[in-house]
Amino acid sequence: MIRQIVLLAALMNLTLQAAPVLRQLSVRPLPKAVDLKALGLSGRNKPNGLYQRYRISLPEKIPDFIPRKSGEERLTILERSGERWVALYRTPPGSGEDSSTVAVYDAKGEGLYRMSPGYIFSQRRGLEVQDMHLDGEILYFNGACVGPSSRYKGRCSALYAYDFPHEDLLWKSPDRVSRGIFLLDDDTIVSGYGATGERDRLYLLDKRDGKVLQRLPLDSAPLYMERKGDRLFVVTHRKLYTFALEGEPKATERGKTPDSIEAIRREYRAIRRALPRLRKETLPLNKQSSEGGERTLYRDDSGRVRMVRDEVMGETGTWLREVYIAGGKPFFVYEATTRYEAPIYAKDFDPGRGTKTENRYYLPNGTLGRWLRGREAVDPRSPTFAAKAKSLREELSTLSDDRNPKNP
Repeated sequence: MIRQIVLLAALMNLTLQAAPVLRQLSVRPLPKAVDLKALGLSGRNKPNGLYQRYRISLPEKIPDFIPRKSGEERLTILERSGERWVALYRTPPGSGEDSSTVAVYDAKGEGLYRMSPGYIFSQRRGLEVQDMHLDGEILYFNGACVGPSSRYKGRCSALYAYDFPHEDLLWKSPDRVSRGIFLLDDDTIVSGYGATGERDRLYLLDKRDGKVLQRLPLDSAPLYMERKGDRLFVVTHRKLYTFALEGEPKATERGKTPDSIEAIRREYRAIRRALPRLRKETLPLNKQSSEGGERTLYRDDSGRVRMVRDEVMGETGTWLREVYIAGGKPFFVYEATTRYEAPIYAKDFDPGRGTKTENRYYLPNGTLGRWLRGREAVDPRSPTFAAKAKSLREELSTLSDDRNPKNP
């Protein structure tokens, strides 16, 4: 019995050590006039100034194809993300409006994605995007309260992860974890929150699901944060904190098929983030439609296929399927069908006018475990669910070889 207790304690200790954690190394007072460069910090994460509540960050030379305004909103953040540009447009402070737009452009200036964060916030007015980052095709941003959170019944200053291609909110963190800037790493997010009459804290969150891993007290609200190697520096109104980020996050074991809905979501987000770095291989799908189609394989460094994207064009619409693979088995499938209001040969044809239907299939251990039709879950006890499980099994059997999936 004693031995079992000791073994259990050892396992618990290993688990705790495996989780990422911030360890405070030092804290020292600051002079009234804070100079970041004198502290050995670059200030790059907030170039518009230490005491501004939100980030303004624009390159010295803005490409000509990037619009400087979007309606009444002005360009406030513009960053390169791989071969893309991500832009944040915001209404000016004091304008009486609280709107923002995020747009993603390719290297030639073609608009790829566009969204308005305000439609996602729990409060439609009064919240503002104070910082944002694009990682792969996932946008991370905050919806911060301006003033005390009591004005919003505490429902503000959360972080959000948004999947651009699927127009899908992946997760929302707990409220009151992010005001001002936040830092994005491979697996974690560091943010801070503070306001008059409220607790001032530093937060470490899991990038995969937005869950809070750690909260640490601060003497006042964080004004600035910067990573240098394995050190994190946090500047408040009166002090400079130094932390070390230790431990590695828990991840799906390499080569293992996710065995739960939560594991599927984690693996899905990991692949979405890695897409710009995966090697693409394109094959024709001419047998699927007279208008043609295309299959794109996304391979990792070892040559294994992590995602298969099929897109078929038709006279009356388009069909898209994305199959995500781990451990040699598909674990998640996304399908979208768009039907045009008029066929492509009609005079009044407009590709932007039509109806779109979406299906998401979750396959823990390779078997259909959850089916979302739009936003509604299909009853797993229904004959429809059983029939879909069978048809998916047959359709995806050609993708069981994650090195050389067959081309239909």
